[in-house]
Amino acid sequence: MKLFVLFLVLAASVARAQTPAPVPVDDGSLRPTKADRATCLLLDTTPGALLEAVDTSRLATPIPWNDFTVDGKFIAADSKETLHAIFEPTFTDHRTNFTAATWREIAALAAKFGYQLVGHLVQDTPSGNRLAVHVEPLPLVRHIKPVVDSDSPALGLFDKLLDDEVGRRMRVRAGSYLPWEPIRRQCAIADERERVAAYLHDEGYADATVTIVPSIDNDSSVELRVKVDLGAKYIVGRVSIRSATKESLIVAPSELEKLFRHKELFTLWVEIHAHAAARGPQGRARQVPPTRLSRGSCELELRSADLV
Repeated sequence: MKLFVLFLVLAASVARAQTPAPVPVDDGSLRPTKADRATCLLLDTTPGALLEAVDTSRLATPIPWNDFTVDGKFIAADSKETLHAIFEPTFTDHRTNFTAATWREIAALAAKFGYQLVGHLVQDTPSGNRLAVHVEPLPLVRHIKPVVDSDSPALGLFDKLLDDEVGRRMRVRAGSYLPWEPIRRQCAIADERERVAAYLHDEGYADATVTIVPSIDNDSSVELRVKVDLGAKYIVGRVSIRSATKESLIVAPSELEKLFRHKELFTLWVEIHAHAAARGPQGRARQVPPTRLSRGSCELELRSADLV
């Protein structure tokens, strides 16, 4: 009898172990994990923008409520009471006309103080409806570090100048916010990447590629690393200006050739190099060796006669 009971127990345990895990129910909605152009066109990438869509075609029925509460993750210097005091005047203004569209105003107010309105719901309490608000800190950009990968022989001066130009072409600055939702944040970074790449392509770097890698710390601060690879150089050789009708040109050929030369970025380097090369270790004058500098699709050759 004991053996029979033991056999039943073992059989039940084996059957329990072989029971398949419940399959998660698919609600039919597609949620992207990686941003693409089609997805980004449908999203508002403004930091702090309301995450859910508001149907303005329906009748705006007021939501009755008697109280509200604010929960979530707060910035180090803030507290639940501080956030409640910030939202209280706006909620009071909409005591009798609070609708679904009002959440846009609440989200905009939260964004001004560095927060994202993540969610909200109406709680039924003995004293009436309570509006529960959940917020999270927006990612704050602390530092932007552009890194240009080029083979310029100008002792890094050209890379530094291009670093500054890349930083000026970005709309995101140190001290600004990025979207809280990962997909929207990817869209915002992709937009910055396209802006920098378009600038480099206009400057003649046809094969330039841009990569922006965000690094988010636990305190919601972000460091953006902007890596720029200028790609292969396309060097223009000799430029000849000829008249198709064998008549003399109104503009001198030398003036037209200047349009193909980009010297402005090398002025400071040339002056420094010329000053250092003109004086030897003992202060004696010496000959300046030929120097070649490349900038995208142009090549500039400097010799001692050019520095006089």
